[in-house]
Amino acid sequence: MIKRIMRYLKGTEKCGILFQCNEDNTLQCFTDSDYAGDPLSRRSTSGMIFMSYGGAVSWRSQRQSCIALSTTEAEFIAASQAAKEAIWLGNLLSELRCVFTIPVLQMDN
Repeated sequence: MIKRIMRYLKGTEKCGILFQCNEDNTLQCFTDSDYAGDPLSRRSTSGMIFMSYGGAVSWRSQRQSCIALSTTEAEFIAASQAAKEAIWLGNLLSELRCVFTIPVLQMDN
């Protein structure tokens, strides 16, 4: 397993995320979900990405733990998961003494 990790790190050492200091420090979150995307369990999938200084700082895609009865409910579940992540990231940034504004959550309908 260690060998595989080292090979991955060696092969991706030139890859990275560029953070630009001229961008604003607003923590932005973009969320989306698909309704009943899994054909077997009919569970929806939520996705979110947090951006700051022009680069991604956190991202996640996961199957929702409950079955949503509508697209609105699937989007609401995704938004609530993103809000919890935003609170956690805000607490982390506060502990690191980083200056940031209140996170902005953006989602489609």
